Amino acid sequence: MDPGTVSLDNNGNNPLQKYDDGLHNMLFPGETVKAVMVFTLNNDKPVRVTFEDPEFNVIGVKNYNVADKMK
Repeated sequence: MDPGTVSLDNNGNNPLQKYDDGLHNMLFPGETVKAVMVFTLNNDKPVRVTFEDPEFNVIGVKNYNVADKMK
């Protein structure tokens, strides 16, 4: 995987900007936010994403079967 970019809309805007901003917002306890990170995949093998808190403790793991999403 490599960091990716999103195609801009006809007005030159990033259609995912509000979700990209969500990665940088401060949250209060119990608050949630939707966020996005964009990657370019080099193959169609499954991708495992590990989520960590600010102290690098694993708080969740999610596996994505990329080949299913490409059909």
